[in-house]
Amino acid sequence: MTDTIIANEPLASGLVITDISCIGSSDGIATVNPSGFQGAYSINWSDGSTGTFVDNLSIYDPLNPLTVTISDISGNNCGFVTELIQVGAPISPV
Repeated sequence: MTDTIIANEPLASGLVITDISCIGSSDGIATVNPSGFQGAYSINWSDGSTGTFVDNLSIYDPLNPLTVTISDISGNNCGFVTELIQVGAPISPV
């Protein structure tokens, strides 16, 4: 008799954040590329979006944070991963 062990890779959001181009602009982008899920998953941003990216983001505001939660919906009970989106500002020359 042979046992088969399936090792799941860790759940990951694959989050990539593009900072705003200049102070006062709202051109930041957050993108996710989930991995480790064993089937279907859902993507839910705290602003109500459900796709793999959100755009027109401003600099991170701790009073109005943006998060993304990616959840297993396949019935495999893989779990979920949640990320806090922190869009930054460009570095000013000295």
